[in-house]
Amino acid sequence: MKEFTSLAILLYECGYTEDTVRQEMASASLQDLNHDECLLYTCVVWITLMLAPSKTVVRWATKGVPVTDATLELWRGFVSLILSAYFEKRMAWYPVDRLQLEVSAVTGRLENPSTIAEFARLVYSTLHMVAPQFPET
Repeated sequence: MKEFTSLAILLYECGYTEDTVRQEMASASLQDLNHDECLLYTCVVWITLMLAPSKTVVRWATKGVPVTDATLELWRGFVSLILSAYFEKRMAWYPVDRLQLEVSAVTGRLENPSTIAEFARLVYSTLHMVAPQFPET
């Protein structure tokens, strides 16, 4: 998780966008990788960086937004709930059932709790790297 998050943050800093990552993955011959899932995880990291109140990561691109409006709309509420819990309430975890309701309301389909927990873990991992508030265990 740490390696993936670090790489996603580096791509964000270097100015990659959702479309450029999609093109790079399409041109690479990575057969064992689910490209859509990898791109979605990358976008969730980027949305976390975009919405975080403390801007500790600098994006060096002068043009192009990191994620499409459609992706941002799908995941803004989910990430915002975790950001609020992390920065305002100092919660190290957010209830999965509430996050599941948020995703269900936006997408119209019910995701598996383990999938929702993985996305939450990804957001918290990103926050821990860029704005640590809790001791590492």
